[in-house]
Amino acid sequence: MDEAHRGELLRVAASERADGGWEGSAWAGGETLPAAALHRHALVVPRLVAPHRNRSSSGPVSAVQALAMLVQVRLSDLHEQQEQHGGMPSLADASSSDDWDWRLVGALGRRLTEGEAGSLAETVLDAPDPARGAAAAVAAGAALVEEGRTDEGIALLDGVLALDDADPVDQAWLAVQKARACAEVGRLDEARELAAGVQSMRATHARAVAGAGALLLFNTSGWQAQDVASSVAGADSTAAWWRTQTAFVGLAALTERTFCEWSRDRALRFTAGHEANDAVLSAALVASHMGDHGSWRGLAALLGQDGLLRLDKDADPLVAADALEELRRAGDEKSVALAVGRLADDGPAVAVRAATARVDLSLSTRTTVRPDLALLRHGDLLDRDVADRAVGWVLATLADPAEFVRRTTATFRVDLLLVETLGPMVAAASPARQRDVAGLLVALPPVADEFLRRAWAAVVGALPHTVWTPRRSPPSRSGPRRTTRTCGWPCSRSRHAGPTTRAGRCWTRRPPVQWTR
Repeated sequence: MDEAHRGELLRVAASERADGGWEGSAWAGGETLPAAALHRHALVVPRLVAPHRNRSSSGPVSAVQALAMLVQVRLSDLHEQQEQHGGMPSLADASSSDDWDWRLVGALGRRLTEGEAGSLAETVLDAPDPARGAAAAVAAGAALVEEGRTDEGIALLDGVLALDDADPVDQAWLAVQKARACAEVGRLDEARELAAGVQSMRATHARAVAGAGALLLFNTSGWQAQDVASSVAGADSTAAWWRTQTAFVGLAALTERTFCEWSRDRALRFTAGHEANDAVLSAALVASHMGDHGSWRGLAALLGQDGLLRLDKDADPLVAADALEELRRAGDEKSVALAVGRLADDGPAVAVRAATARVDLSLSTRTTVRPDLALLRHGDLLDRDVADRAVGWVLATLADPAEFVRRTTATFRVDLLLVETLGPMVAAASPARQRDVAGLLVALPPVADEFLRRAWAAVVGALPHTVWTPRRSPPSRSGPRRTTRTCGWPCSRSRHAGPTTRAGRCWTRRPPVQWTR
């Protein structure tokens, strides 16, 4: 370690770390992984830590192996292990174990079975060392982002990053997870800075994490600034290949199940029928823990679609609402609209009402904003309280859209989309909210844009006649206020304030029929 050996030391420092020969690891796993990296590998590449399904063992699995099995969604295998080996706690008992590793297993188990992320956040506070603290923080942060509690996830990750005591790879892992969360709430400059800072890790064992950062840089850049080569190369990692393989298993099971239903195959099968869900869920968990938000969105949308495909009109409305919620969180606006239409027509329509009750537009993110608004456009299925809250938010945002545009990095016409959403919602709102909307319409200045004018006209049509008074009449399609005019068709009223065409003719009566030879 002296000046004479500088060149040799630099060559070692700049050399690429070997992968340890991952070929053939499907059976033996990463038996040579350092102890400090086990938890990270269990969350990102679980096949290196979890025992193979067909590999027998003389004793119970360790806590970190159980963690990897949870990421693989092997709940039945864990249950069998617990029954065979009495010294291993069940998922229910693991949450209260004296061993921190088992508490982490219990917390992740609660997230998978109950959809609750609070236990994961609690494990961060008493982590025994920085490596385990980083793993718990990533798992908790990813869960909070998926649940739409992005601001809480950023605060949690900030606290762990500020300690600055983790391994460089773990620090990069935390940074990518925070960059993903920041991009969701409009903090794009901070997200890009964090993602760019981990690109130096590509030459190390953290190339999967650096690849997720490269994809984030690509997705948050303008067309002229996008670096296609770097993003493609960054996403090309062993961890991504294994994740794709897991997703393929799920999609193959989904295709087989759909074909068997189509062909009316009544053959007895020894599986529970959830292979598709479990494999795709595992791939989605890995993508989320890796910080690859785009891949997580695609896989989460498949989960929601698969959940709806397994239901019929007599299904539990809450189960259908959960599947619809999965689509909404994944940002799949088109699937949300199609699914709501099907549920509204064939049932259970109550599921749509339950799903809309979970929408909080003040917490909408870059991913969820459009499906959030799409879900609320079905006003006939909204509860009054939900409609009142949403209408109040839309009115406030129309008055001052700056924060909404910043948070969601909106690339669409905010005023047009909000007014188009307001029309269906206002019919389900309370009379007080409807009067608020009517007051806004009376004070509205002339609208020159044709699309926006039509959207406002739909809002006028959705309001009941009771909100209009002699002092407050509805605006016309061509201006802010409608004046009474003579009816152009035979009508019992010579002058009225009802809906009219641009020519001033009445919409309430048809023209007389004229017969010709």
